[in-house]
Amino acid sequence: RTIANVVIKTGRKRIIAAGQEIKRTVENLQNMHDKKQDIKYKMTEQRQAEIIRLQKKILHVVQSYVKPGGVLIYSTCTIGADENQMNVKWFLDNFPFRLESIDAYLCEALHSRTTAGGFIQLLPGIHETDGFFIARLRRIES
Repeated sequence: RTIANVVIKTGRKRIIAAGQEIKRTVENLQNMHDKKQDIKYKMTEQRQAEIIRLQKKILHVVQSYVKPGGVLIYSTCTIGADENQMNVKWFLDNFPFRLESIDAYLCEALHSRTTAGGFIQLLPGIHETDGFFIARLRRIES
């Protein structure tokens, strides 16, 4: 669905409410993360659990705006499996999406079994970057 179709079909109030919910969730994440370079020094198990819950909340809200056959890119700037692969597993278990290969969007040097399966985990010291996770999720058509 396009934003215009969502507004027409569901009304402006739903768009505004979803937008406000996403904004609050993102603000909560920003408040917890402070500066990225400080994450590893300030992270606690409780804060990590809060981030994982907030990521799920974001996914729950935004998935409803992906039309059948549409694509959702889930990306984080972390290397934690709970926030990355486990959140994708949770998402796939709860919503009508499937992972889709990202090889067509990556240079050949990054191709692997996981990129063919729909996600990549970039690691500091290996990929000359900070840690990042990217998954490509396609909504299953009815």
